[in-house]
Amino acid sequence: ITRNLGTVISKGIEIESAVALRDHLSVEATLYYGDAKYKKGTFDLRWARSPPVCDNVTCPMNGDVGGNQMERQSKWQATFGTEWRADLQLGPDLEYFVRGDAAYQSKQYIEAMNLAWVPGRTIVNATVGISGSSYDVLLWARNLFDRQYVSGVTLGSPNSFYNGYLGERRTIGITASFKY
Repeated sequence: ITRNLGTVISKGIEIESAVALRDHLSVEATLYYGDAKYKKGTFDLRWARSPPVCDNVTCPMNGDVGGNQMERQSKWQATFGTEWRADLQLGPDLEYFVRGDAAYQSKQYIEAMNLAWVPGRTIVNATVGISGSSYDVLLWARNLFDRQYVSGVTLGSPNSFYNGYLGERRTIGITASFKY
């Protein structure tokens, strides 16, 4: 069942930058801040029901979520990537590159009542590769430092349990692509 809870007010800013620091070296970065909150007078009826799941201490029995942060929304997100790319002297139109990327997101509330959250995380990826005029060969690693993290959580009905999903562990692979 999908339904609108009421009004959300969101204020934020996003900044993006890409710079060639010198020959062969580039850097990209993004920064996002967003504060999405439910407007006063917004009620989530999943929490206002009988028998009650709230006790007016931990959460309001009428399901009032006004002023709470919107679920599954990080207030802060940032990325940073850098790449070194240069000619490889083994043949014409052949170059190599080394790239590293990091992505951060702050905690996210799981539900509109803001009782539980997924902690923030930073994930690092890396790639090395060779590019020719008709092919690319990449060796890559996702979640390079094998960070254990919760990628998402769903709220079980009737608001009595959470289902957590773990993020992908370190994954290493080789990708080859050919152009013809």
